[in-house]
Amino acid sequence: MVKQRTMRVASFAPELIELFRRAAREKITITLPTPEAATRCRQRMYDLRKALRAEQHDLANLAERAQVRLDGSVLIVEPRDHDIAATLRGEGITTDEPSLVDVPDEPPGVPITDEQAHRALTDFLKE
Repeated sequence: MVKQRTMRVASFAPELIELFRRAAREKITITLPTPEAATRCRQRMYDLRKALRAEQHDLANLAERAQVRLDGSVLIVEPRDHDIAATLRGEGITTDEPSLVDVPDEPPGVPITDEQAHRALTDFLKE
C-alpha cells in the first residue's frame, strides 16, 4: 500500500489560509466558473486543513472551526455551527461567554479585500 504524503502548508496559496481565517467568523460564498472548479477548490481547502493539522500550525484551530461545502459552482465556507447558532439566537438562547477558540480580529500583514481574494482564487483554479 502506498502511503499518501500530506502537502506542506507553504505549498498553498496564502489566500486559502485567509479564507479559513475569515470563515471562522462569518459565512463566505464564492462563485466559481464551474462545479468542477468548486470541487477542486473544496479539495484544496480539505488538503490545507490536513496540512495545518499535520504541522500543528497555529492556524489549525481556525481551519477546524470552518466547514466547507458546495452548492453547484458556489463554494461556501462558514463557521461550523453557523446555521445552528443563528437558530438558537433567534430562539433567545445567547451567552456572554467568550468563544472557546481565540479568533484574531485582524490577520497579520496586509489585509486582503474580498475582490482580491476572489481574483486570486479564480486565477489559482485556472492553473
